[in-house]
Amino acid sequence: MQKQPRTAPKRHAQASPSEIVKLRRELAAEKLAREAAERRCSELEEKVRLLTLKVDELLKGRNQTEEFLQKKIMKLEKDVADRDAMLKKQAKTIAWFRRKVYGSTSEKEEKAKKSAPTPEASKGKQAKKRGQQPGTEGHGRTDRDDVPVSERIPLEIEGCKCEYCGVMYKELPNTEESRLFEYAESLYQDVYERRKYVSQCQCKGKQIITAPPPPKLYPRTSIGNTLWVRLIMQKFLQGVPTNRTLKELNLLGFSLAQGTVTGGFKVIAALLEPLYEQIANHCRAADLWNADETSWRMFDGDVTKWWLWLVASHDAVAYILDETRSGDVPEEFFAGSAGTLMTDRLSAYNVTRIIPIPLD
Repeated sequence: MQKQPRTAPKRHAQASPSEIVKLRRELAAEKLAREAAERRCSELEEKVRLLTLKVDELLKGRNQTEEFLQKKIMKLEKDVADRDAMLKKQAKTIAWFRRKVYGSTSEKEEKAKKSAPTPEASKGKQAKKRGQQPGTEGHGRTDRDDVPVSERIPLEIEGCKCEYCGVMYKELPNTEESRLFEYAESLYQDVYERRKYVSQCQCKGKQIITAPPPPKLYPRTSIGNTLWVRLIMQKFLQGVPTNRTLKELNLLGFSLAQGTVTGGFKVIAALLEPLYEQIANHCRAADLWNADETSWRMFDGDVTKWWLWLVASHDAVAYILDETRSGDVPEEFFAGSAGTLMTDRLSAYNVTRIIPIPLD
């Protein structure tokens, strides 16, 4: 005989209507309690989310404030360093002026010291060598703060860490400066791309207009103004012959003819002529001058000799190149001027209305 499987008793079949109502009430109460718990949980999750956002905002604000204060501190430290450097430079300048103005110097004392025999010489001992003597205090590093700084190059230690535990070092905001004075001279060319424009109207038909070329010394030249400045300084300030400067440019791959440079110098001389006249007129307007003259050899050496005259006021200097040493030169220059002239005993200065004061 086969056994029948046992089944669980059915409560709803046996429960009374009052029990069913009671169970439904309990189920509804549990449902309401669960919904209230879920709402409370959602409120708490929202509060946690808002608090997390607030904390993140506060951390971000703190980091920004810390970064701002760090930059402010670094700027203040740099300002203090620059101020100290400026004060040090000013102190050196003041010390130099004090020695220059209040120092006890005398040409007679210097000559007496040079002419007086030293004790070593009087005793037949060998005189001291020239230059700084061993054991004496040096003058220290030369002040070169007037040289402009091209760039600041940071030098870092890659992977700076403790050699024992391997913990990375923290980088400090302050640095230690090491200065190197470099010299760079290069020849380069600038290519100006002159834009072109075409008309869009029918007033004058189709016209093409090109942008004007860059400013230059004279038309049809490819030599820039900076190169002209270089040629002038080499020739008239450094005293380097033009041929030698052209050889130097040729080594850099730039060939330039001597006649081109000479023609450019003539154009520059014509442009500087009004400036020279203004300087000379400003010098004439003073009331106290120093003047002197010296011989000036021309191209043919000892055959032809001109004279270079120099007249200096308190803030201007005029150079006059003339073939004579006669009084016509100062008389023409000082025409209409009145004042005092300090010069040597050359009789050529006596022809002027200026009061000459000879310097012995």
